[in-house]
Amino acid sequence: MYIAAIHHKCVITYAISAFILLSCLPGRTQSFEQQIGVIEKYCKKIDKNLTAFSIQEMRGFEFSNQGNEATKFFDNQALVKVDAADFTKEFRQERAFYLRKGELLMIAEVYYKYNAPIDQDEGRARMMGLKKWYDPEKTRKTTKVYYFQNDELIGMKARGKYQPRSEGDNYDEYEAYFLKLTESYLSPAENNE
Repeated sequence: MYIAAIHHKCVITYAISAFILLSCLPGRTQSFEQQIGVIEKYCKKIDKNLTAFSIQEMRGFEFSNQGNEATKFFDNQALVKVDAADFTKEFRQERAFYLRKGELLMIAEVYYKYNAPIDQDEGRARMMGLKKWYDPEKTRKTTKVYYFQNDELIGMKARGKYQPRSEGDNYDEYEAYFLKLTESYLSPAENNE
């Protein structure tokens, strides 16, 4: 009887421990807010440790018509983050891709739209008879964050509001584009974790 009571307590303790552990892991049973919280916590941890990672820089990859650059951050051999920027005379777009074990978790995107071409200063504009020129104070900034789980876009944050994926959203297009873009940063050696 005493052994049965101990066994019963062990089973209950094990069940409670398993429940707590599973509730902390990202998965379908968590609410959108819980999933986002786990992802954001992991990404903040990466940002906090950037100086500990090895770095590889890239320039001139295929997703821009003017210029681009990217910095890859590796924890041992695992790619954990890519900071990428695409730029033209009219805008600059910066994206931070966060990965875990080759799987995309989050993309933080900042888009800067210039009021005039960046190389169009006041003197040049006046000489050409133009009434506007590049003014950094008039640059518009837009920020979006995209959240992924199991290579599926589960939601986003835009204008400060979280938006879980729902029926009728055009998330399939975003999902396909971002997964393709992320794949462009992975070499076969890095993808075989």
